[in-house]
Amino acid sequence: MTRRQNTSTLVCFVIAAIMLSPACSDEDGGSGAGDLVCTEEFVSYVVTVLDTNDRPVDSLDISIDVIDHQEFFEFAPLLNKRVGPGRYLLLDDSVRELLEFRLTNIEFRAFSPRISFWRRYTFIADECHISKLAGPDTIRIEF
Repeated sequence: MTRRQNTSTLVCFVIAAIMLSPACSDEDGGSGAGDLVCTEEFVSYVVTVLDTNDRPVDSLDISIDVIDHQEFFEFAPLLNKRVGPGRYLLLDDSVRELLEFRLTNIEFRAFSPRISFWRRYTFIADECHISKLAGPDTIRIEF
């Protein structure tokens, strides 16, 4: 492995470590579970769907499906949550306990009478919040 590859690997590791523990702290340095303090922030992740002319695509029905851990289920409370022009809710902290301490792959599935597509995302959650590790923020489709 070259020095550049080692540096790149180290940078990726540091970024991943920061992403996995951004919003929790142990106030007094104690080791008890009761010492954990989370922020009051409610974390949400959305995806923006645009056509090839960068116009929002609003006419989609969506589903969010978990596709690993020997499970396959939909997050029913999050189905069809459009949060703005062409913006759809992927996941939020309401599902944190379902994802806690395990990598979870989901599929964002979108469909209309004219088109259907899906994208895969990876999330994890700690004691406080969910974090997106992989997947696009914006999807461009021919519509």
